[in-house]
Amino acid sequence: MTDKLKSADMMPSSFGLPLIGQAINLVANQEKFYWQQQQKYGNIFRISLPIFGFKNIACLIGPEANRLVLKDGADRLSSRLGNKGLEPIVSQDTVLLKDGQEHRVSRKLIMPIFHHQAIASYFETMKFIVADAVADWGKQGTIDLNHELRKLTLAIVAKIFLGIDKPEEIEQVSQWFTTLINKQQLP
Repeated sequence: MTDKLKSADMMPSSFGLPLIGQAINLVANQEKFYWQQQQKYGNIFRISLPIFGFKNIACLIGPEANRLVLKDGADRLSSRLGNKGLEPIVSQDTVLLKDGQEHRVSRKLIMPIFHHQAIASYFETMKFIVADAVADWGKQGTIDLNHELRKLTLAIVAKIFLGIDKPEEIEQVSQWFTTLINKQQLP
């Protein structure tokens, strides 16, 4: 895989329209956009979003890519540069904006919460929250599934990682999260 990454020019791509690149398709289709690119180009491809200041973005998908980015090539890749769009909305102390030894140390500190045994221990909590949410969906009739799934995900994260389970506190975190995401999407 690393031979394929020696030159960005060797990565397949379609850069879309001048000045805006693939921004319209990405914003409109989100996950589907990446799936379509992967189907067309494989697990390694480039995209362009010059309107957001990203002219040449390498996209790597799959276990080999994860191993390269998180382990084998970690010293040659920049987490900070790859996540610079997050700088206005997250702390500079987040692992996403660190490189090198500082990144490795931070990752090591947070990895226990993502260990398979830790995740397995979250299952009961997740099961309860999901069952409660789905029961509520049945009472609402037609629902915006995208909105409800985001709300459900946030409720799970709030309970498991922040210890929050009061609806008003989850709603406050949801409002903060939405504000941060909306700020990130502004050019």
